Amino acid sequence: MKTKLFLIFVLVIAGLSFGQTKDNYLFKIGETELGGYLGLNGKYSTINSDPAGWVDVRAAITFKSNWAVGFGASGLYYDKKLSKFVTDGTYHLNGGYAGFYVEKFIDVSDDIKISVSLLLGNGFVNYIYDREYRKEKTWTEEKIDETTFTVWEPMVEIQYNLGSNLWLGLNGGFRNTSPIEMIQTDENVFNNFNAGFTFKWGIL
Repeated sequence: MKTKLFLIFVLVIAGLSFGQTKDNYLFKIGETELGGYLGLNGKYSTINSDPAGWVDVRAAITFKSNWAVGFGASGLYYDKKLSKFVTDGTYHLNGGYAGFYVEKFIDVSDDIKISVSLLLGNGFVNYIYDREYRKEKTWTEEKIDETTFTVWEPMVEIQYNLGSNLWLGLNGGFRNTSPIEMIQTDENVFNNFNAGFTFKWGIL
């Protein structure tokens, strides 16, 4: 259900963006002018001192008061084969989370903005056997362990207008989660700094 709602939200924002006029907003509710944007973000972080990446997708409604409210989803890229607590193959750590966020923009100039955001959401994490070891296992045996967690993530970003409604951002933040309760796993495995680049298209 959350995935369907997210896709509908993205399509609405995209449709409104393509239909924008010369005014610097997408639509109005009474006298309130509203904009919006879609964003794609790649972030570098670490897990147990090993390099890891997160890919974020964000979509938001923006207000003339330099505030935004949106929905974001993040997925983990951690391409390391693990074998610490199994004897019948290797496995990977997988995870992701999604939630709603608020964002405040600070105008530095016509082409430069600083934003501060806070995302609150929920996520999942699991250990799953690598593909070559799944052939003889039923789908109920593919997962070694799995759990859910809550997350809150503050982030600061400096954004530069590349022209039209395209923005490039450089960001940094810290991911905070509830304890990750899985076998032989540090409960703070996802609690870490991350930094990366963002491309945004829309009216900020």
